[in-house]
Amino acid sequence: MASRSDAWGTGGVAPRARPPLRWALAWIGAAMDRRAGRARLAELDPRLLRDIGVMPMDALAESRKPWWRC
Repeated sequence: MASRSDAWGTGGVAPRARPPLRWALAWIGAAMDRRAGRARLAELDPRLLRDIGVMPMDALAESRKPWWRC
């Protein structure tokens, strides 16, 4: 089971271990990375998705997640 700190995208560092501004900036950066990755995933064709072991419906569901969700 993933720890709560991993769910925040802070690299395993508990959110309170960093100063608030640094933590917020790290969280925003991770959220932007997720958004970009999901956009790239949405552009892949079914053949490429199969190559990486992802079902097209799973890729669609992942690409439709809001940027703030892990």
